[in-house]
Amino acid sequence: MPIKIFRPVPSSSSDSSRRRRRLALVKQYDGYEETQIVGKTKFFDSLRLPVRESLLYYHFGISQSASSTLCSISILLRAISARYCANTAVSMRHAMPHPADSLRGTGTSLDALLTAEYLKQRHSLPLPEAARRFAGALTRAEASGVFRNVWHCDVRSLYPSIILAEGWVPAHDELGEFPRLLSALRTFRLEAKDAARTDPDPARRSYFQALQSSFKILINSFYGYLGFSQGTFNDYDMAERVTARGRDILTSMLHFLTGAGARVLEMDTDGIYFQPPPGVEDAAAFNTRIQAVLPAGIEVELDARYEAMFSYKSKNYALLDSSGVVSITGAALKSRGLEPFQRKFMAAIVEHLLRNEKEKIPLEYEALRQSIADRTIPLAELAKTENLNDSPETYRRKLEAGTGRRSAAYELALRSGRNYQSGDQVTYYLTGEKKKVSVVDNAKLLSEAPAGERDENSAFYLNKLEELYANFAEFI
Repeated sequence: MPIKIFRPVPSSSSDSSRRRRRLALVKQYDGYEETQIVGKTKFFDSLRLPVRESLLYYHFGISQSASSTLCSISILLRAISARYCANTAVSMRHAMPHPADSLRGTGTSLDALLTAEYLKQRHSLPLPEAARRFAGALTRAEASGVFRNVWHCDVRSLYPSIILAEGWVPAHDELGEFPRLLSALRTFRLEAKDAARTDPDPARRSYFQALQSSFKILINSFYGYLGFSQGTFNDYDMAERVTARGRDILTSMLHFLTGAGARVLEMDTDGIYFQPPPGVEDAAAFNTRIQAVLPAGIEVELDARYEAMFSYKSKNYALLDSSGVVSITGAALKSRGLEPFQRKFMAAIVEHLLRNEKEKIPLEYEALRQSIADRTIPLAELAKTENLNDSPETYRRKLEAGTGRRSAAYELALRSGRNYQSGDQVTYYLTGEKKKVSVVDNAKLLSEAPAGERDENSAFYLNKLEELYANFAEFI
């Protein structure tokens, strides 16, 4: 006898329609559960597959006979770890309950994990809450420029820790699966993070670093899932409480640091970059002092010290570590929407600032400017690459309907006669003679550049270089 799986809701035409879309029929078939989803849902598209294989275990290649033993999160984690590779992006796919070609982010994958547990226990599924806005994290830059001897203190898994410390559970998670999964995954990630620092084998440290980074993304998605409009167990009130508590915790750390004589440089969701108070050298002792102002269940660690930091603006900064490696964070400093020559020049400016080599920056600028003016720079360095989010035909229909705007990448795709599809990339440069020209009307595919001659708009690219250089003038 089929079992209807849905939460009763007040009767109305819209509610009835939503309920029909989420109706699931589960029955016994040849000794294992089989599911048929009636109507269109975000996970199933009317598939008829074993519940455990389609939702949780299929991706790990585990046999049906073994699947009944894989109900505990610890065994699931071992299965994930066994399939793990050092590349975080690839290994995230191994950690998700979907085949790689159907992965649509950690939100949908977490939803599948939770839904699988409910189906496995033959419990009703709730309807998602309607989306709404709520206040986010505390992020701001307290200072801009170059700073030496910078420390970073980080709250270990801030949002997951808040959820667990407060004992909060999404309103519709009647089985308590959300905190159970979060607790096990957080413990696993923190153990991997500790191993990444302490394991004597460099190869294993690299392995654990990739592992903890991958699971950091996964466990942090638990908070994001609360505000995920398609999440079966989303809870916007709880998401708002979590961010509010996070802001309170970060603010208490800020007050302690400034009161102790430290100079705070950057605050970003769950961590603070700062210069320590004069005379403070013992990081462990200072970490203990910070920990003392935090509530139970919230752990802080001084996890890094840097030779220098360049703070450009909020969430855009660069760091120079003790081994001489430079890392850059923020779209304003490394946006993929910029031409390669701009990204490389910005990276050079930042590195020279961090290494206290300001005198080299004007020389770099003049050399780059000359190469653009005399057209010796490779043309590919001037070309911009854009992704097509829609198909060219969809773009055309939007223009005809008056709901879209002209785009150089789409116009080139349409004129090329090639079969461009959504997700494809278009690389182009600009022709012309004036520094201010219409991008759409002067764009040309890089692949169609004339052989043996140059026709790029040098004035346009020189103007871009001058504007970029001016943006960093105050720091040079």
